[in-house]
Amino acid sequence: TAAVNSATYESNLKGVYAGGDLVTGASNVSSTMATGKAAARAIDQVLTGEDHLDEVLGTFTYQNTVPAEPEGGERNVSPVLKVGERHSNFDEVMLGFDAEKALQESRRCLRCDVKEQCAVSAPAMKEALHE
Repeated sequence: TAAVNSATYESNLKGVYAGGDLVTGASNVSSTMATGKAAARAIDQVLTGEDHLDEVLGTFTYQNTVPAEPEGGERNVSPVLKVGERHSNFDEVMLGFDAEKALQESRRCLRCDVKEQCAVSAPAMKEALHE
């Protein structure tokens, strides 16, 4: 990670800015994107003296309705690099989803207050990482 000024996102090197995962470390997509947008806004203000982010991104209208029941099926577990293949390289351990699984995962309702238990428990995820 990089240490930055929390208001301007400038690093200790003058004129060098950072945002997103580089500032927060690994995080969820929502908070990383929010930090990235905040950094972009701050950098724009420092460099141009104005805030152009809303003009660039535009505005979005969406319904804020939640289905009564979770939608989208069970949680997908990301395939992982086998333990024996990890010790001699810097390859990613979590291999990610193919296009089909990524679409399935994006359709899932993540409302924990709608469904009391996750489809995949923490022990199941831990077991998958050690296969």
